[in-house]
Amino acid sequence: MTTLLSQLVQDGVRAGTLHPLELPPPRTGTNAAVSPLGQSLLAGVTEPLMLRGLLAWVEVFGMISFELFGHLHNVVSNYDGFFDYVVVSMAALVGLPLPEYARE
Repeated sequence: MTTLLSQLVQDGVRAGTLHPLELPPPRTGTNAAVSPLGQSLLAGVTEPLMLRGLLAWVEVFGMISFELFGHLHNVVSNYDGFFDYVVVSMAALVGLPLPEYARE
């Protein structure tokens, strides 16, 4: 999953098709904290976009962990719908195109 998300972000940067959601700017020095990613998985991606990509990966990974370990039991009644919402939201965060149903 890490490699797939990295490739999607890199492809979007090269194609100029990413349109990230507006977020508050990170604190000073936070962008540089992810610079090692720019030397490996996210070569050619700006540090602010690397932050968003890392945030998206952590969010989706956490969602999967919560579901696997039962932390959503009695909290969410539609696991598939909630997971879909998380993935689409994280896609929007990094600026990936949304599926047609999410643009309505």
